[in-house]
Amino acid sequence: MLVSVVLGGAAVWAASYVMRPAANPLESNDHVLVEVVDGEVGSSISLNAIARWPTTSAGVNRASGVVTSRIAEGATNVTQGSALYTVGLRPVVAGEGAVPAFRPIGPGDRGDDVAQVQRMLRDLSLYQGSINGRVDSKTEAAIRAWQRRLMLPVTGRVEAGDIVFLPDLPSRVALDPKAVAVGKQLSGGEEALSVLGDAPEFELPVSTSQRSLIPEGTVVELTGPQGEKWDAVTGAPRAGEGPDLVVVPLVATGSSICADQCGSLAVNGETRLAAKVITVPTRSGLVVPSSSLVSGFNGEVAVVDEGGAMRAVHVVASARGMSVIEGVERGLRVRIQKQ
Repeated sequence: MLVSVVLGGAAVWAASYVMRPAANPLESNDHVLVEVVDGEVGSSISLNAIARWPTTSAGVNRASGVVTSRIAEGATNVTQGSALYTVGLRPVVAGEGAVPAFRPIGPGDRGDDVAQVQRMLRDLSLYQGSINGRVDSKTEAAIRAWQRRLMLPVTGRVEAGDIVFLPDLPSRVALDPKAVAVGKQLSGGEEALSVLGDAPEFELPVSTSQRSLIPEGTVVELTGPQGEKWDAVTGAPRAGEGPDLVVVPLVATGSSICADQCGSLAVNGETRLAAKVITVPTRSGLVVPSSSLVSGFNGEVAVVDEGGAMRAVHVVASARGMSVIEGVERGLRVRIQKQ
């Protein structure tokens, strides 16, 4: 016998075993008999969860022209020199540095932005000189080598739009879908990309009545956009935007809820996910209808067997009218008092 309970919408939320007074069960003949059988009991609520990446605007485009391709699609891990997109077929790459690109960099130029270019060229194994913030002959030679690698005109000068500097690399980034769209005309100064947080954030919007059934630490089974299966537990709730809305954050049981499958989540906006909230974890064992449980003379929970004897039991789990019990044998016939 298998009892699996899913609660949702306007369904009855709570599940618990029913205990009747012990005054009549031994005396009344107004009963039916049921058999103690193997089975399982569990309860869940089907809801919708929301996943979103925390983002920080971090990169400003300085190139002018028409976007001809988007190379960094979705949530992309980029390092020094990674190509992000092309403008007029010219690659725009990522570089590490706090100073945004603001000018062309060529022979004789000095500054912190020059040092950032030198570090990028060093990390690409194109420059072995000192990081001195000056475009000397070694730096110019490295720029030329970098331009040849990218199949750019070899000028020894980095154009302002060639590099988007980000605070830290490597980083997971997402291109702005509106600013950097193929065919879009760029003039420079657009917020081109955002840096994503280490992991997406997951939350469960619920009503106050649903919240009463979802204490902190409740297990939630999520289904990803491509059918992935992810486990989480509920955290401390916070007030939602409406008077009857509560937002329950979902917390990873490991390093991250979606682990190495987070790339299937939208990097801009929200992703809605099917969520199965386990209000009563599934338990297997000997099962009886909860209506067969009575309160014994000494306050113990019991069942009444076919002969009228009270048999003390321990209730392991109950949900929607069925209970897993311990303390009696399989096949025992027990009484249910007629209503």
